[in-house]
Amino acid sequence: MNIYLDIDGVLITRQGEPAQFVDQFVKACVDSGADLYWLTTWCRISDEVALRHLRASGMNPATIELLAKHCKPTNWDASKTDAIDFTKPFFWFDDVIFEEEFKTLEAHQAIPGWIKIDLGSFPHQLKDCIENAPPPGQFRAMENRCGFAFHFG
Repeated sequence: MNIYLDIDGVLITRQGEPAQFVDQFVKACVDSGADLYWLTTWCRISDEVALRHLRASGMNPATIELLAKHCKPTNWDASKTDAIDFTKPFFWFDDVIFEEEFKTLEAHQAIPGWIKIDLGSFPHQLKDCIENAPPPGQFRAMENRCGFAFHFG
């Protein structure tokens, strides 16, 4: 199981502040046993700029340290979906994806893997994601149901 994380609009609000429940959300992602990956314009190949951006937001240093330890950089060009491994089940937490990325998800029958985050309308959404997540180690058996349970909008 892979988890792909965007930063702006997911971990950090559009106002540049840490999202509500981000500490608990990151811990739940780490505790899930899934492989965590950055999927953000702030991190391509190296996570140094992404971590600097998180620090500037005022995010809890312990949460940033968890991300630094467990979240791996991805390498992609024009489309974030270039970095997704479609051979494994995944959740991709992102607020906005482009039409081409949606079409790629559709072609791979992977739309339920995209968890649309809308912190403007649902400021507690990361808490909802935690509460609807399957227990650690049980992602594979529950991936479809949880993909839809996480999806808002």
